[in-house]
Amino acid sequence: MKVKCHFAAEVKRRQAERDHTLTLNQGQRYVLRELRVHFGNTDDEELKAQINLLERAFRGPTTQAVGRELNLLRRNVVAGEALQKSLIHLYHQHNLRDWIDRRRLQLEERSVPKVVCNEALACARVHPGITERRIHRLCRRRIKLQLCHRNHAR
Repeated sequence: MKVKCHFAAEVKRRQAERDHTLTLNQGQRYVLRELRVHFGNTDDEELKAQINLLERAFRGPTTQAVGRELNLLRRNVVAGEALQKSLIHLYHQHNLRDWIDRRRLQLEERSVPKVVCNEALACARVHPGITERRIHRLCRRRIKLQLCHRNHAR
């Protein structure tokens, strides 16, 4: 069962790594940077809450249409209150509230670890003398073979 605990810890680490590694386009990076500056310049708590909501909405994956709009804002160097008003308009126009809710549901669904390497765990039960290192090697080899097979199938 030590192998299973190690596997669960590895899954948790990889999920955390994937959640914190975001690929943002230039428009998103610009908007988030400007929102942080605007957040620091304001004292109004209601405005800060609104900025937090906008940041959450534009931090995740977006459609191409939203990306084009964000790049347009970046090219026109829109900042401050004008940027905030434009982002609120985009938020409502593209129903980004629904996107936030869907992302939250996806995160809840992903919280259950998936066993990818069940053959190695079965091998460990049948052959109690097998080392953890050998099991990990079997797992890595199995995953690489699956990835190769998927790439060749396309």
